[in-house]
Amino acid sequence: MKTLQFLQKLLTGLAVILIATSVLTRLGFIDPVSRFESLMRGDVEEKLRIEAELGNADSQNKLGTFLYMLANKQQGDFTEAVEWIKKASHQQHPIAQMNLGFAYKAGNGVPLNQEKAITLFYQAGLNFLRTGYPLDARDNIFNINNIDPSHPLKQELLQAIQHYEQNQSTFRSPDVEFE
Repeated sequence: MKTLQFLQKLLTGLAVILIATSVLTRLGFIDPVSRFESLMRGDVEEKLRIEAELGNADSQNKLGTFLYMLANKQQGDFTEAVEWIKKASHQQHPIAQMNLGFAYKAGNGVPLNQEKAITLFYQAGLNFLRTGYPLDARDNIFNINNIDPSHPLKQELLQAIQHYEQNQSTFRSPDVEFE
């Protein structure tokens, strides 16, 4: 019986704390999400930066994406974010190539350049095929289509995907000049 009373008091106390925290958050006196985010931001950025500086393409892309989102949230400068994404893109990292394509499409941290965005989406699609991710390659057809539905690189990527699906074990992406 005493155990049940203890549990009841404990749960009641937790409920009161939860309700009080919710009310204070709603009124704007506290912001636990922002506090947690700011505490985590430094650790995450520091760990990503160490790996990115060592040349890890995945970490370069993640750091660039992280900085890009911060710049977007704070209406800040995208320059450093784009530089990290470019470093990963130069290593044929397909997600970085897509991210760089989105930067060129929006003109964030780089000059607005739809043709460059399309080329990067095309390259990302080929690299997704090279690494065995045809569905991600198809996403880039959608990305190209959103800019120019009749662009020839859209058709070339479609053909590369079809070729990949027919010859999965012997696929080799076309030789193209990468950013």
